[in-house]
Amino acid sequence: MNERVKYPIVIAVICLIAAAALAFTYALTRERIKVAKKGDLVAGLAKVLPDAKMPPEERQLSDGATLYVGHAKNDDKIVGYATIGSAQGYSSRIKVLVGVDPQMTVVAISILEQNETPGLGERTKEVPATKSIWQAIGDLFGGEGEAEPPREPPFQSQFRGKRLDQLVLVKDQGATDKISQLTGATITSRAVVDAVKDAIGKIERAVGAGASGADSQCADETMNEE
Repeated sequence: MNERVKYPIVIAVICLIAAAALAFTYALTRERIKVAKKGDLVAGLAKVLPDAKMPPEERQLSDGATLYVGHAKNDDKIVGYATIGSAQGYSSRIKVLVGVDPQMTVVAISILEQNETPGLGERTKEVPATKSIWQAIGDLFGGEGEAEPPREPPFQSQFRGKRLDQLVLVKDQGATDKISQLTGATITSRAVVDAVKDAIGKIERAVGAGASGADSQCADETMNEE
């Protein structure tokens, strides 16, 4: 066979095999991915609407988003709202589930999707270890250490109790009235803040709250960058 014909045919066959393998893998994992995402959402709703009975009421918004309305466990009093906000990070679109109380104060957030740089952007979901390496090794070999309750990533915990005008990113570590950025991950930190603002904006428009106490200038305040 002529070499000019042989090599294009070989490359075409390899491409077809690779495409078929990718399609097969996607078909196998698609449902598992959906189930995993659903599980993350359910767990996130329990975190951001802790005082609500589950599952919360779902309302479809005009932009296609879903508003989750949390009712008290013993009656129909509304105790909070939640929805998903998103913003572009360094290398991915970050999606954040945000829960607020009726006064539009953040109850908690849960990062549902992000594919940022390993070791930097992923620190938005990082929980510091509380055990020494020897304790961890002991647990692997049958240690009977006490089970630790789930802990919230420090970066995410900063959003608790804050209102829209306090969602300002700053370099100062340990700032209590604003959000301290992750060192070396300014873009990712900013994206999470913007995603939380996006979610609160959706909730306020949906419920007609106007209760954040923040004017547009505060909401759009320029954040400090490196």
